[in-house]
Amino acid sequence: MKRILALLLSLLLLLSLSACTKSAAGKEIEIWFVTPLYDHPVFNVAQEGFEQAAKDLGFKSNFVGPKKLNAEEMNSQIELAIKSGVGGFATLPISHESMGETFAKCDKAGLAYIFANSDDPQANAIASVGTNERILGNQGAEEILKHFDGAPIYGMIMMAMEDNSNALGFYDGYMEVLEKAENFTLVDADFCNSDTQTAMDKFAAAFEAHPEINCIIGVCSEAGPAAAKVCEEKGITDKVTILAVDDIPETLEMIRSGLIWGTMAQNYYQIGYKTGAMMYEYLKNGTKPSEYFVDSGCAFVSLDNIDTYAEAFR
Repeated sequence: MKRILALLLSLLLLLSLSACTKSAAGKEIEIWFVTPLYDHPVFNVAQEGFEQAAKDLGFKSNFVGPKKLNAEEMNSQIELAIKSGVGGFATLPISHESMGETFAKCDKAGLAYIFANSDDPQANAIASVGTNERILGNQGAEEILKHFDGAPIYGMIMMAMEDNSNALGFYDGYMEVLEKAENFTLVDADFCNSDTQTAMDKFAAAFEAHPEINCIIGVCSEAGPAAAKVCEEKGITDKVTILAVDDIPETLEMIRSGLIWGTMAQNYYQIGYKTGAMMYEYLKNGTKPSEYFVDSGCAFVSLDNIDTYAEAFR
């Protein structure tokens, strides 16, 4: 009798674990993450967090996207998610102009979505998880002003795309602080479409046209290393202070070697984990996050804390 009871208890436990992976309708929960850059150092970390959430909570995950920034390819992946009957997905909206129609198709199909590290207020995402762009920009600007300590700053800002809310949000955050500083002059602001060679070409042209530039602010992960390579080629590394964004391996190596002064690290692990966990909770229990925007956090990284900052990111 005891053996039969033990078997029954084991069976009930297995059934309960199986139920944890199903929605209220009894279907297995499947969640996609449509990344703007597949196999990219930044989004590899987001993938790690997303897949850890899947492992912890028991949902089926799929991490997909183009290898170069391309809204059309992202739209195609989202439309495939609609046809595949997945429960929901997370993605980074490039812009409403390039992806708004696809989000409208999701609304019509009843497909839930969460935004990751960018937002589109005109769409109907259930939540947005990512960096508070204003906080990152403000903090980065304050670090620059402390570093220069009143000396003249002739700055250039390199962003990803002209119509991306994430890039423009960072820009606004930096300029909110820097434009009030008497020693700061914005010499140039440009876009590289998250392409390293494009960024290098534009930096090289900017240094030729404006040799007074002594501060580079990168708000896409390619900008910092691209600027560092150009500065090294031109022999002006000691003259130009580079503040990058993101803690990709190349940037961290350049901080250690002295080619880059610092970087503003975004917590992509939590972006991946929280988007998966929040979508799972919504699909399983119908519970939306209590707040639309969830700040995943950021940190200034330099030689002073390069070996310790990541402890707070997991």
